[in-house]
Amino acid sequence: MSNAGNLVITYEEAGEPRELAIADAPADVDEGTVLLYVLKQHGGESLELDFPPYSDELNKRRLRAQKLNLLNIDWSYR
Repeated sequence: MSNAGNLVITYEEAGEPRELAIADAPADVDEGTVLLYVLKQHGGESLELDFPPYSDELNKRRLRAQKLNLLNIDWSYR
């Protein structure tokens, strides 16, 4: 796994724009990893909800982010 540089995650928290920078991030992050970074930032990585049956980890992370009002999550490298 190689590093691509600084990962910059942009999102909205309750309608307010936010930015999270991860130095020396892996080059191959996916949506699940980005969601985990954001959830950890807000203490929501272990938030217990009533998940629909057969929810995979990605869907659980999406639902946790929605519950915490963390929306429009996007990422890029700088």
